[in-house]
Amino acid sequence: FFIMKLITCFFTILFALHCFAQCEGNPCNDGNSCTIDYCYGFFVEESPQTFCFYEDVDCDDHDVCTIDSCNNDSGCNYQTISCDDGDNTTIDTCDRLKGCQFTPIVCTDDDDNVCTEPTIDLDSQTCYNVDVSQSCEDDGDACTLEYCDTQRGCQITYQDCDDGLYCTINDRCENGECVYDDVECDNYSTCSEDSFGECITNETNQVEQA
Repeated sequence: FFIMKLITCFFTILFALHCFAQCEGNPCNDGNSCTIDYCYGFFVEESPQTFCFYEDVDCDDHDVCTIDSCNNDSGCNYQTISCDDGDNTTIDTCDRLKGCQFTPIVCTDDDDNVCTEPTIDLDSQTCYNVDVSQSCEDDGDACTLEYCDTQRGCQITYQDCDDGLYCTINDRCENGECVYDDVECDNYSTCSEDSFGECITNETNQVEQA
């Protein structure tokens, strides 16, 4: 009888107005923001009856980057998830469909200098070039200088011991120091820079010798 009466209410518009009149003022309000409250009022043998139905609120925002929950007082809450992987060499983001994404920071060598290498500033997560010229290995020879050429990389140059004098010969480096041999002249002559290293007879010595 109950089911038949309820069906009669749905299909009889006029009578339905009487059926649902009992739900005015939302008597089924449960005070819970996480439910949708439905009220069905009807008469059974002219006696008013109320039927309450509660449906959970759907808080799904279809975003995998949020944790969806419902608070009885405030309703749906959406908490953003943390995608921090603790690795400063990646850029951490969240895609609403795919979730957390970790994109490696790739630093490129763009300064046209082989004596530098790109590296990451972990604090700012930005790229910069660091000088690596100190990586040119010492060859153990005190008479050579190791350096880095911006285009050719590590190079070795020998210490220049040329003193520019005509009266010294065999200018060379020994144990990191420049050494020279003097131009040898006989007892009656000396080496002359003005004569481009030629031995010039010393007239005073010749007189004394005579």
